[in-house]
Amino acid sequence: ASLFNYLTDEHPETFDSVTTAYTVGEAASPVHVHKLHSARPGINVINGYGPAEAMIYATTHTIEPANQPHTAIPIGTPLVNKPLYVLDTALRLCAPGATGELYVSGDG
Repeated sequence: ASLFNYLTDEHPETFDSVTTAYTVGEAASPVHVHKLHSARPGINVINGYGPAEAMIYATTHTIEPANQPHTAIPIGTPLVNKPLYVLDTALRLCAPGATGELYVSGDG
């Protein structure tokens, strides 16, 4: 996400011929995503989660353009063969909405 933010701020021309941009690594910056959507209408911006945990991505979320920056950007839904589990400290599956640790499983 740091490189995405830097390029959006300092070198927006980088995206002139880009149709899809990915932001990964750290949490996606709603302000920078909004800035890029405003500068390049029609560009697809995808938030990817899990490059350190799963070599590439474990989840993706396509970020829709908005009139105002989003307050938060979801990490998205799991890719094929990359199930995710929220587990408690005893490694038991948490109930929906409960706090726990996110575990990435599957291929990769």
